[in-house]
Amino acid sequence: MSINLTGRLALAATALVWAGVTHPALAADMPAPAPVYRAPPPVIVPVTSWAGFYVGANGGGIWRQANSVTTVATTGAFVTAGNGNRTDFEAGGQIGYNFMYSPNLLIGVEVDSQYTGLRDTVVSVDGSNQHDSKFDYFGTARARVGFVSSNWLLYGTGGFAWGHGEIKRTQLTGTLNAATPGTVEVVDNTRTGWAAGAGVEVIFWQRWTGRLEYLYLDLQHERSVFPLANRAQDVEFTAHVFRAGVNYLFNGPITARY
Repeated sequence: MSINLTGRLALAATALVWAGVTHPALAADMPAPAPVYRAPPPVIVPVTSWAGFYVGANGGGIWRQANSVTTVATTGAFVTAGNGNRTDFEAGGQIGYNFMYSPNLLIGVEVDSQYTGLRDTVVSVDGSNQHDSKFDYFGTARARVGFVSSNWLLYGTGGFAWGHGEIKRTQLTGTLNAATPGTVEVVDNTRTGWAAGAGVEVIFWQRWTGRLEYLYLDLQHERSVFPLANRAQDVEFTAHVFRAGVNYLFNGPITARY
C-alpha cells in the first residue's frame, strides 16, 4: 500500500512538472484578445452669439456736400449762391442691441455719436465779408437688418440723424446795414434728417467684432439769420461717411458640440 501511495505521488509530481513546461508554449500559440474600440471624446467648439448688447468705437472719414443761398433777411431778395465739398476725419462710439429671429436673421437697433473736424471759410467776391462754418458733431439712431453666416454679418441700416454746426459772419470792409467793419455775428444751429447705409462685420476673437460701414447723411435744410447785416443763409447739407470700427459683445460664448 505504501508502494502504491508513493507511485501516485510520483505520478502527480510528474504531471505538475509537465503542465508547467507545456503551458507557456500553449499560451504562446493562443490568439491575442481583440482590441476594444473607444470613440474619441466630442470636440467642443465655442461659438459666440450675435444676440444681446454691444458697445464699440469707430473712426473714418466724412465727405460733406453743401449748397447755400444768401438772401436779404427782411425781403427774401436773392444776393448770392454757392456750393462746396469738404472732407475730414470723424470718430466716435456706438451702442446697440441685436435680436436673433432665426439662425441667419438679425434685427437690431444702434445709436452712435461722432465728432468731426469739418471746417470751411468763404470770403465774398467783393471781399467785404467772410463766413466761417464748422460742423463739429453728429449722431444717428438706426435700425439694422442683417444676414448672419457663422461669425460673419452683412447688414443694411437706416434711421434718424442729427448734427450740430455753427456759422460766423464777419464784416471785413464797408458797412452793410448795421454791420460796421469788424462786426461778428454767430449763429448756432442743430440739424435733423435721416441716415442710411450698409456694412459688414465679423467676430474675429471671442466677443470682439470688427466692421466696415458706409452711411449717407441727409441733414436737409437749415437757415441762419444775421440781423445786423440783414442777411439770411440757407444751406442744404448731405454727407458720405466711410468708417471702420470694433465692438465688444456682452452676451458671452455659447458652447456647441460637433
